[in-house]
Amino acid sequence: RGLGCRPPPLATRADGRMLRGSAARVAGVLLAACSAAAINVEGNVAGVVTAVEAVDPDEYLWNKLTGRCCMQLRLDCPFPNAPHNLCKNVGPDTCRECKVWSSPDNFCHTSASACSTCGMPLWCEKPPPLLDGNKICTGDSRIRSFCWDSYGTGMCASHSLDDCANACRGTPGCQIFVHFPVEMEGSCMLCRDMFHLEPTTAAASRVYASTPAPPPPTALAARFSVLPAPAAVSSA
Repeated sequence: RGLGCRPPPLATRADGRMLRGSAARVAGVLLAACSAAAINVEGNVAGVVTAVEAVDPDEYLWNKLTGRCCMQLRLDCPFPNAPHNLCKNVGPDTCRECKVWSSPDNFCHTSASACSTCGMPLWCEKPPPLLDGNKICTGDSRIRSFCWDSYGTGMCASHSLDDCANACRGTPGCQIFVHFPVEMEGSCMLCRDMFHLEPTTAAASRVYASTPAPPPPTALAARFSVLPAPAAVSSA
C-alpha cells in the first residue's frame, strides 16, 4: 500500500491556510528530506518488504481539529456487587491516562461543549501535527531516544504520545519526534530534522512536529478557582 512523501494538507491549518512557524518549517524539512533521500515507501524500500500498514488518511484529520474528546469511561461503584443505580460512569483524570478517542470525524470532537453534550467530561488538546509515518530519523538528524524498546518487551508501554512530545519540547534542537504506538509501544526518538531517515519496516511509527505545550485540559481547569485578594489591613 502506498505511503510516500506527502504535500499539504500535512502543513495546513483547519481553515486551509498554511501553518506558520515551526510546524510549517518542519513539514517543509520532512518533505525536502524525502525528496533528497529519494525514498518511496510503496510496500518495499530498496527491495525490503515492509511489514507494517501504511498510514490511514483519516489519521491526518486530527490535524484539522481544535481539540479532542476523551471517550474513555468506566463504571465506578461504591462497593463490590453494588446495585447499578449506585454506580456512575467516570472518566480518567488526565488526558495522559486516556486511551479511547474514537475517530476524528466523531461529533464529540468538534468542541468542548460537544464533548460535554456527549457525556464526556475531559476535553483535551489535539495530537501534535502528524507529518508522516513508518519512518525514523538517523545519523545527524537524530538527537537521542527518550525510551527505546527495540525488542518489544513492553518496557516503554507506560510512556504516552504526550510523554514523547514533552521530551522533545525539553530537548534543545528537537523539532520532530517519532513515536511507536503498537510494536515497540511507547518507544520515542527525538530528531533535529528528517534529512537523514530510514523506513521502519518491522514496527509502525508516526512522525510528528513539535509544538508548544498545551494549556491544562478543561476538566482539570474547572477544579481550580482564583480567590479574591485579601482586604487591605490598615495599621492604627
